[in-house]
Amino acid sequence: MSPRRTIPQQKKGLSPLVFVMGGIVVVLVIVGADLLSKALPTTSSFSANSRTAGDPKSTISFTEFSDFQ
Repeated sequence: MSPRRTIPQQKKGLSPLVFVMGGIVVVLVIVGADLLSKALPTTSSFSANSRTAGDPKSTISFTEFSDFQ
């Protein structure tokens, strides 16, 4: 084909919709984190006056078992 009949290349870039959707996601994450932090109990809401057993200064270890199938 001659150079006059070639189809011009389109510029590749992000559409404004991508930026709008990204902004909405960021706002939702911030609002969700704020609501979640208010919903979780704080350490000041627990009392040491309840019935306990064992040494209060003992160490605590967590063991997590998971199956990645």
